[in-house]
Amino acid sequence: MVRRVLAAIGVGLVLVSAAGAFGPGRFGLMPTQGPVAVVEGGIVPCSQVRSAHPLYTGGTVRLTALPPGYDPFWNRPLFVVEQTIEPSGVYRFVLDPGWYTITSGSAIAYVHLNSGDDVQANLRQQDCPAG
Repeated sequence: MVRRVLAAIGVGLVLVSAAGAFGPGRFGLMPTQGPVAVVEGGIVPCSQVRSAHPLYTGGTVRLTALPPGYDPFWNRPLFVVEQTIEPSGVYRFVLDPGWYTITSGSAIAYVHLNSGDDVQANLRQQDCPAG
């Protein structure tokens, strides 16, 4: 009986430890209590790509985290969250410091966030017709 209780406590400690290393406090799901960073921006439609002050379009923005030591040959990025924004709206993520990709359709932005950063990263579509 004592061994079963100790084994259950050991498994519980391992699960709690793993949750701290890979749980919701990591990679921006729910920032830890330490310093955080902010990234925000909009989706720039093809008609506004060359505009200095573009009007944003609506759509879905997907954020993924690139874990420390990330190598695209060996690792997959960690999917974190999607956010749907309305036309003329912006996305906003409050995150732990680290490397992230932000995508929407053919638009992609790579950002590195340090503690206290407030970064603007507009997503400009890459598959716009020439002209």
